[in-house]
Amino acid sequence: MLLILELAFLGFGIYAIFTGKMSGFLFGGGKYKIEGTAVRLLGVLLILPFPIIFVSSFILMLFIGEDALLYASLIEISVVVGVAIIASIAIRFIRKPNIPEGNFSQVEIDKLEIESKISRKSTGALIYTITGAFGIVSIIVCPLAFLYATQAINLIKKHNVGEQHLKTAVYTRGLAIFFFVIYACIAAVFLWVVLGGGDKYLL
Repeated sequence: MLLILELAFLGFGIYAIFTGKMSGFLFGGGKYKIEGTAVRLLGVLLILPFPIIFVSSFILMLFIGEDALLYASLIEISVVVGVAIIASIAIRFIRKPNIPEGNFSQVEIDKLEIESKISRKSTGALIYTITGAFGIVSIIVCPLAFLYATQAINLIKKHNVGEQHLKTAVYTRGLAIFFFVIYACIAAVFLWVVLGGGDKYLL
């Protein structure tokens, strides 16, 4: 499974580097265009897993031997997941609304741009919340998810566009609060024990 993802990243990365474009249908259902210098930089990011995993595995084999397999697998998972998360977040800021050809008023164009902004914020909030569900990093990313989701909700109410993103933003904000509280409590208990506060309960 990871090898398939790595090959997909490699293919998308090479395509992005040489063309400066990525398919909007993969990241927004054709509503967005993704192109420019930033896309080439994103392409470089996408091809990084292969050399990083190869070099790290080779070094581990030299120093650890057969026991390197477990560490190499952990590095592979971390690199692939990390690149996937970073790329997903980066694409939100790179993509632009794909305004169809035709006679559109400035008001209609402005609405499309606002809807694109709402989509970026609600999607970003969802990505941050999903990331926060898997570790203590939630203490950092969940407040960001809460902020983006709140901004998306406020834009929807203010401009009456992008209502299809409202439920996502509302649920995401609630989950961000939930994960933040859970992991903040875990971190507090951990620090309490490390600092010696829980010694009398552990003995």
